[in-house]
Amino acid sequence: MRWCNHRLIGILLFIALSAALFLPVYNISFINKSFEEELLKNKEDEAERLSAYLMSMMPQGLKELSRQTIPKYLPPLAEELIRGFRLWKFKVFSPSGEILFSTDPNEIGEFNKHRHFQEIVAQGNRHSLIVSRDHSTMEGQKPALDIVEIYIPIMREGRFTGAFEMYYDITAKKNRIDTLAKRHTYILLTESFLSMLLIGLLYKSYRELITLRDRLTLEAVQRQQVEDNLNRAQEVAQIGSWYLDLVKNELTWSKETYRMFGVKEGTPITVEDFYKIAHPEDCDYIKSQWESALKGNAYDIEHRIIVNGETKWVNEKAEVLFDETGKPISGIGTVQDITKRKEAEDKIKRAYEELSDKNKELQRFHELTIDRELRMIRLKIEVNELREQLGMPKKYEIDEEIK
Repeated sequence: MRWCNHRLIGILLFIALSAALFLPVYNISFINKSFEEELLKNKEDEAERLSAYLMSMMPQGLKELSRQTIPKYLPPLAEELIRGFRLWKFKVFSPSGEILFSTDPNEIGEFNKHRHFQEIVAQGNRHSLIVSRDHSTMEGQKPALDIVEIYIPIMREGRFTGAFEMYYDITAKKNRIDTLAKRHTYILLTESFLSMLLIGLLYKSYRELITLRDRLTLEAVQRQQVEDNLNRAQEVAQIGSWYLDLVKNELTWSKETYRMFGVKEGTPITVEDFYKIAHPEDCDYIKSQWESALKGNAYDIEHRIIVNGETKWVNEKAEVLFDETGKPISGIGTVQDITKRKEAEDKIKRAYEELSDKNKELQRFHELTIDRELRMIRLKIEVNELREQLGMPKKYEIDEEIK
């Protein structure tokens, strides 16, 4: 029996030692990699949506991207994309690999001769890679930050007509992933050490072995809960975007904007349709601010919209584009749902008003109380004076400072 116990303890100790070595390696090589794969997929999907949005604003009959077909609004739009989507760089390629547009002007006119462009991207497949800081991208550059490099092919009727290349800055997100992975590794190392310590106590008796087994089972459940919590991703608030062609009076919305305004995706939208959704009391304000923006002023407003009978608050920011003569030709902007923030502000305002009313009531009560006390003191003074005139002693002792 003792031999069996020693053998069992030896086996458990060996397992614990193996786990102490294996789990941290597993955490670094698999869990951390899973986080990065999820991050990569998220950015690929975002790049697909952004590419679809960009292509939706290009001429429908476009057969092939070239220098002549690059829209004039693309440079300022690219700047907005860099700020709004945390892009490090943005490029547009022709089918031959020529760089038609880049946020780095020095690259325009160069050709992408790398195999991945012709063998993967030009065949209609997207291609992506996570690049750590100071490591080489697919094109041989070494950025001083962590990025996701993504190629999105542009296909028309099964034909490759060009490609977008986007470099997403993921430095902050990758740092958070690395921090979570390190914390997870420390937890696993600590739990492995505790497990070995508990197994050592099995030398005392078989009964302690049973107790220790139960404790290890409980710790295993808790460890699984910790892993499940660490694997949950944080939800990111979506921001919609729109583009207005002032010449054609055509309003283009992103998928998120359609959802926010309660309109079926793909429904043709005009400025008049937008005003039908805007709160009637806010329409004049919106129009006056937009007229001001058409004169070159900033457009950053908060207003209400009515969606399915529910009132929402949104924040809109936009930039108006002008032609060579100074005539406004288009506008591009973003819209964000701020309903919760507005509701919180209203609650604070109401609480402040209630507190002010209570303070006023308290002040009135305080004034009435002081007035009553002053009348009583005055009455006592008059009583004392009357008694002095009658040759009688004072009845009340009153502080001279009060008099």
